[in-house]
Amino acid sequence: MRFSKIGAGVAALLLVPALASCSSSSTSDAAASSPTASAAEGSNMTAPLPTGGAELADTTWALSGLATTTDSLSDSGITLEFTADQASGSAGINTYSAGYTSAADGTLTFTAIASTQMAGDEAMMALETEYLAALGSVTGYSVNGGLLDLFAGPDQILTFTAG
Repeated sequence: MRFSKIGAGVAALLLVPALASCSSSSTSDAAASSPTASAAEGSNMTAPLPTGGAELADTTWALSGLATTTDSLSDSGITLEFTADQASGSAGINTYSAGYTSAADGTLTFTAIASTQMAGDEAMMALETEYLAALGSVTGYSVNGGLLDLFAGPDQILTFTAG
């Protein structure tokens, strides 16, 4: 089984469950459906890539997926809202904002992300920290229907539903 380059921490999180559920002749269903898993060797499947799509300005999104977890995050309260030149939202406990630039070819980058500093539930604080770090690493996006996928290089790292 081969994984795309996604960073040591994320790779470790994905590799252990993937190896535990693999047999010598098949690819894990969980790994194959992961937004960051590469196609199995010898397969003609390809991972999704940033393709752009609809304009981001004046859109609002709710986080539904993060590459490092298979848990649904629809109830996390994490949101992302775009205006003409600002992105902002709730990170679960704190609010955040950043400037951004995007292009029709699917490139997307955020400036330094500013966040309030309120404390909260330990698990939610950990998710918030992970989310803001992932958002800061974004290099591309795809909008398809009611979904927004954000990428770090070729790796899909965040998924949102229209909100």
